[in-house]
Amino acid sequence: MPENYPVVDLEDKKAEILVVHCSDKRFQKVFRHMIDELDKRYDLVAMAGGSEAIVQDDDVVDVIEMLHGLHQFEEVHMMNHINCGRFPKNDNELEAHTASFNGAKARVLGRIPNLAFFGYLAQQDHYDKVEL
Repeated sequence: MPENYPVVDLEDKKAEILVVHCSDKRFQKVFRHMIDELDKRYDLVAMAGGSEAIVQDDDVVDVIEMLHGLHQFEEVHMMNHINCGRFPKNDNELEAHTASFNGAKARVLGRIPNLAFFGYLAQQDHYDKVEL
């Protein structure tokens, strides 16, 4: 066994949160930093566009519903980034991503009520928490 390998509690299956973020490699270290700052046990969905994948793809919503059934998370944290290819060019990226966050929130709440939602927009050198 590798040194410092964490012992896994096979009985404790509950996740505190679900994290949905874009799969763009340019922002992977940023997303990891953001997740580490949350300091919560999480399920993870990484899809191109982050929240926009939820808005546009029923299969992503199906995966979220399945994960919730398995791990009963209570919060959804959506992490998008600027200059994302899944979003059309826009002078106001915050507005476009906020609309996507709210669309994703509505789609998921239509299937899984009573979840709390949080949105984050990663920039080149910081991230902004987006009010939903």
